[in-house]
This record gives sequence, C-alpha cells and structure tokens, in this order.
Amino acid sequence: RRASAVRIHAILERMLPGATRPDTTFLFADAAAQRAGAVSTVLSRRYLFGSLMLWGGYFMGLFLVYLIGSWLPSLISTLGMSVTEAAIITAMYQAGGTLGSLFAGWLMDRFDANRALAIIYFCGGLAIVALGFSPASVGIMSGVAFCSGFCFNGANTGMNALAASYYPTHARATGSSWMHGVGRIGAILSAFVGAEMLSLGWSFSLIFLLLAFPALLTTLMLLLKSRFGFNPFSPR
Repeated sequence: RRASAVRIHAILERMLPGATRPDTTFLFADAAAQRAGAVSTVLSRRYLFGSLMLWGGYFMGLFLVYLIGSWLPSLISTLGMSVTEAAIITAMYQAGGTLGSLFAGWLMDRFDANRALAIIYFCGGLAIVALGFSPASVGIMSGVAFCSGFCFNGANTGMNALAASYYPTHARATGSSWMHGVGRIGAILSAFVGAEMLSLGWSFSLIFLLLAFPALLTTLMLLLKSRFGFNPFSPR
C-alpha cells in the first residue's frame, strides 16, 4: 500500500529481526505476478525450481510416513515379536510426531526453515537405519521408533508452513495444494512398495536401510531449494 520505508522496516523487524537495515529500499516487484493467475505464478521462472523441490520433498516425506506407519507392524512381525509388541512400537512412532511438529516449528522460527527441515529429515534417516539394526526388544525399538516419528512426522508438518511462506499471498493456497497433491501420490505408492518389499522376502535390516534413501533425497532437495531457490524474505 505504498507505506513509508520506515514503517515497512519496523514491521519487518518485528517479523524477522535483523533482516533489513534502516536504509533498505523496498520495491513492490510482484505487481506483474499478482495480475497473473495463481498457477502461472507457481510455475513461473522465479518459483518453479522451489516448487519442484517442495513437491519432491513432500512426495518422499509422505512416502516414508505412510509406508512406515502402515507396514511397521507387519515388518516387526517378521522378527518373531508379538502383535502387542508391534502395536506398542507403532504407537510410539505415531506419538513422536506430536512433539516433532512442535520442535520443527520452533526450529524453523530460529534458523533458515529449509535447512532446519533438511536437518530433521536427515536425523530421521539415521533413526530409521538405527531401527532396522535394533535388537528385537520392545523397549529399544519403541524408543528408536519414537525418534523416527519425531523427525518424519514433525518435518512433514513443517513442510506445510514452508510452502505457505514460499509463495506470494494470491498463489499461496494453489502452491500448497499442489505440493499436497504430489505428496499424496507418494502416500499411495507407499502401499504398493511396502507390499512388494514384504513379498520379496527382504530382511528387516535391508528394508530400513533402503528407506533411508528417500530421507536423504528430501534432505538434498531442501538444501538445494535453500541454495538456489527464490528466497521471498531476502532484502532488496
């Protein structure tokens, strides 16, 4: 609304302390984009790379969350553990997401949001490998499963905020919805992949070792978005 630079600086300092200087010049550079449609903005040259990284990251994130959440009881049963033990371990995996979501939001507020989520996904990959090589003990596996759910479920929640903060206001709903749509494809495919892994008779350790790769890919995509994608909060 063509407010003075002093007023804009004061508002930004409350939102992002230290992001601007008193002598920063503010330009309204999105006027042309706002006249375009929301889809055109999401796929525009400025936002396309970041959009692709968000889609790929969320695809892998939901793929992991749904595959582990759906097939973990069946996979644990291959270790000779009881149905009750498998249910407890799976419940701890889901419970981890509650605290993980709070932690992801806290970390994203204090550091670069892309890198914060990249670190969480990477730690989730380490946790899932640790789960694959854990001894068949309900106590140990419950603790590791909790850490895994803490990372993956928490980071996936953070992806919603990341997408919303990436796009301009008029394209925010479209950008976030497209990310969710692509991510749901990963959730659907996870059901088939999980069934196929069980039918192939792969060992418990091998399956969870392979599941670390989607987590590493998500980490890489978020780091690339942070490095090469458009930064909506960069001062001009």
